[in-house]
Amino acid sequence: PLPAKQGTLYIVGLMALVRMITQVPETKGDLANNFFEILPKGCHRIDIIADTYKKDSLKCSERDPR
Repeated sequence: PLPAKQGTLYIVGLMALVRMITQVPETKGDLANNFFEILPKGCHRIDIIADTYKKDSLKCSERDPR
């Protein structure tokens, strides 16, 4: 985790957090604990951003070949 200055705001992408987890957690609680271990400590605020894509969106069609 990164050190945080007082009054600091971090914006975190949810999928980036998911990709940082190296082992599949056994429970949802373990998953949440993994997220909290990764997040910066001591900051004033953390916003977590999650994207959703419609089934027929351009983004999905670009992602499928990968």
